[in-house]
Amino acid sequence: MLTQILNRNFFYAVTTLIGTIVGVGIFGLPYAFSRAGFFIGLAQLIVLGGVTMIIHLMFGEIILRTNEKHNLPGYIERYLGKRWEVLVSFSVLTGILGSMVAYILVGGTFLNVLLGQIITGSSDFFSDNILYLAFWFLLTMFILFGLKTIEAVEFIMTIILIMAVAAIAILSMPYVNVGNLFIFNNPDIFLPYGVILFALAGTVAIPEIREILIGNEKKIKPAIILGILVPVAIYALFTFVINGVTGPATSQEALSGLYKVVGGPIYILGAIFGILAIATSYITFGYYLYETFLYDYGINRMFAHLLIAVIPITFVLLGVRNFIAIISFLGAVMGGFEGIAMILTYFKAKKSGNRTPEYSLKIPHFVYYFLMLVFILGIIYTVAYRG
Repeated sequence: MLTQILNRNFFYAVTTLIGTIVGVGIFGLPYAFSRAGFFIGLAQLIVLGGVTMIIHLMFGEIILRTNEKHNLPGYIERYLGKRWEVLVSFSVLTGILGSMVAYILVGGTFLNVLLGQIITGSSDFFSDNILYLAFWFLLTMFILFGLKTIEAVEFIMTIILIMAVAAIAILSMPYVNVGNLFIFNNPDIFLPYGVILFALAGTVAIPEIREILIGNEKKIKPAIILGILVPVAIYALFTFVINGVTGPATSQEALSGLYKVVGGPIYILGAIFGILAIATSYITFGYYLYETFLYDYGINRMFAHLLIAVIPITFVLLGVRNFIAIISFLGAVMGGFEGIAMILTYFKAKKSGNRTPEYSLKIPHFVYYFLMLVFILGIIYTVAYRG
């Protein structure tokens, strides 16, 4: 019986990370790959997948080296001091809120696609703001139910999500033209960088994984590794299919370009997949933000819930609309800065942690310094050329 519980919790942990990572970013990948060249984008996905895995494993070890319970800003303050905590808090909060805005935008769009196709056979049925509000309200209610509900929802949604990706790939495969993977105009080889980092971001789920696997912390490392490998595989398959079908005509959110080639049924399936992917990430990000307000800033529960509910939808209703620009900037700049802070925190936790961890990474120091250089150059490039 105990083995069954541990196995169940392990899969809950893995699906929590997968559900957090596989979100709105996946829909920006085909467009970014089509602009850079599919194989250049794929190479970046593989390399940055490895980088992301290291960062997530580092955070897991930081948590295991610390007796006290925090989210990322709290660990930063403990090991690097208040100034770093303020900077990282701003980065984390901006990143999460920006992500939630992007989720509402694309989630509302896909909900409109789904309802429009089912009810009228068109891809536009309700006004955008009504769908944005409906999508936001539903997911906000899930956040209020707490972690146990989130675990169960993510476990179910993630299984359905993976099945949906497989179905889209199988149904779209007859339409794939491999020649499309070699066609790209005005190549922008660095465009995938920020989009990929955003699409692979999942550190907010690591504290939840620790809670899910409490008493069985030795499974945190394999849960993180598997939780990264699955999204990388999903992204590679999804991008291959979309780029293979639509080539240089790939649209920014992937699905509208697909609709013109494969028609309604696959388009509906893609919209369902999109809603599931976005919903799981939105719920986890919202709950992470709630815990940050609660544990790291001492905000009372009611006000914390109010902030989570009001801020993202306010930006949407004020007219923020370009989700590709949002996720590219957040991935390269906010994600890059947090990566640098994570590495510095890891060095300090190695020396001054107050708990013996269940695992310890054995990676040469020059690798960490190289990663920091990559993050710094990514930030400079994005601010200078895409800001």
